[in-house]
Amino acid sequence: MPRSWTCATPDLDRPDHDPALVATYLSAEHGVGVRAGLFCAHPLLRRFGRPDGALRASVNLGTTDEHVDRFLDGLSAYLSGGLRRTYIVVGGSWVVADDARPVPGITAVGAPAPTTGCGRPKRGPITSAAS
Repeated sequence: MPRSWTCATPDLDRPDHDPALVATYLSAEHGVGVRAGLFCAHPLLRRFGRPDGALRASVNLGTTDEHVDRFLDGLSAYLSGGLRRTYIVVGGSWVVADDARPVPGITAVGAPAPTTGCGRPKRGPITSAAS
């Protein structure tokens, strides 16, 4: 029988852990997508003592028990055993340092689209940093 979800977006806050690193870990090691950041609530998170942001996991109508279990298992593994891989910061984002997995279907990766804050793309032409 499917669960009936009443909470759409719990916030996970551990002051001694970088939320962006935890999000990268959950993605790379457990296949779980969560968000890390300030979520357009910069003053509020600073007031809560979280200037580096928080980790947010969202559930919706398409979320299954298996998705929730995988998230909880990944978070539990992180909190009890830590990272299994080596992570480094590249271009301001955490990445797996020794990730040799191929990225299927992608032959070149360009610069990310500029944003106006809160993830909204800027209007007008987008050029790479090399232009």
